[in-house]
Amino acid sequence: MPTLTGSVATSAPHMSRRKTILLSLLLLGPWVLLGLYFAGWLNFLPAKLSTNADYFCCNPGPWGNLEYVRILTEPPDQQLPANIPSIDSAIWTFKGYDSAKLDALWSKAQLSSEQLENIRRPEYTQIKDGITLIKVFKDMSLV
Repeated sequence: MPTLTGSVATSAPHMSRRKTILLSLLLLGPWVLLGLYFAGWLNFLPAKLSTNADYFCCNPGPWGNLEYVRILTEPPDQQLPANIPSIDSAIWTFKGYDSAKLDALWSKAQLSSEQLENIRRPEYTQIKDGITLIKVFKDMSLV
């Protein structure tokens, strides 16, 4: 039987202990940080973004406690037409309101006597199919 002499070649690559530890840290490190974050021991986000803005809280739900800030948006002046049509009147619709319910609504709104006189004019009020329609003009001083 022939005898083998010399070194025997192995197919497994050899890594130093230092490289093995470094590779282990690189692979396991993010998972450890993620676990600490979800456990609450690590927080990457600031507590409050801004204390100057008026923020509002929503009802809590499965998503947690949400806060929102009201943002008013306007179109740029370049997108507005040159001749904006003027609206002189609007129609307010009150479904299911009779005169008693409307009087209660006006008293809650604390309208002045002049405003009540303007809004109660019969020529501007129409009732059809249980819906009260009131035509309101710009110059009625309701605002």
